Amino acid sequence: MTRARWLGVAALIVAILFAWGGGAFSHSAYQALQREEAADVQLQHDLIHVNDSLKALRDSLQNNPETQLRYAREVFGMTWPGEKSFLVHVDSAQVPGARGTAGP
Repeated sequence: MTRARWLGVAALIVAILFAWGGGAFSHSAYQALQREEAADVQLQHDLIHVNDSLKALRDSLQNNPETQLRYAREVFGMTWPGEKSFLVHVDSAQVPGARGTAGP
């Protein structure tokens, strides 16, 4: 092999190594972009799911009297005339088996 051919092969190897591991268009940068894209796609799917759930809740609150009643009672504490509402505060330190307590 001539010297020019060796230099050509060496230059080709250097170019391949640079393309694989260096520069803005390297393989590692490409893999990082693929991971970022996969995370973005997962986030998009999660947001679509949340959006669908919120649309279903909205439709139910607009059209279903039972849901409206349950929501008014749970969120706003509304009661029927003559009913009494109780608010119970539980101290988790006093409840056996609650988080943060040592059980027997």
